Amino acid sequence: MADGYDYSEIEAFGKRLDRAQEIMDELFQEAIKEIALDFLVIAKGRTPEKTGLLKDRWRIGEIQKQGNSYTIEVFDNTEYASFVESGHRTRKGKGKKSSRINSKAWVEGRFMMKLTEDDIAIRMPGYLNKLYDKLAEELFKNLG
Repeated sequence: MADGYDYSEIEAFGKRLDRAQEIMDELFQEAIKEIALDFLVIAKGRTPEKTGLLKDRWRIGEIQKQGNSYTIEVFDNTEYASFVESGHRTRKGKGKKSSRINSKAWVEGRFMMKLTEDDIAIRMPGYLNKLYDKLAEELFKNLG
């Protein structure tokens, strides 16, 4: 007020905008975690369970914010996970005679990630509606 003007309302508005950004960041991160957890549960359910190792190695990474974008990784770091996902060639004709007769040259993939990605894409409008509802509620409650 040194220049004779009262800036208190502008300063208060700036603080409200900062708080709105904090609320949005919190809610976006909460939504990302929910989507990642749903992805993990669905993908795990689609994962074959021959030994259980592949199914038990599913993980969710950390949320990364770059500019206005958030990313999170859901992954299975088992060495052979990509082969189960996408399919793989076999060495037909090697091994015991009985296994050669019944073996295939190509083993089809299970597409755990691809099919789960498709499912999540279908569910995305529901996630977004939920996010928008929470966002509106929190912003009006905290900034009203």
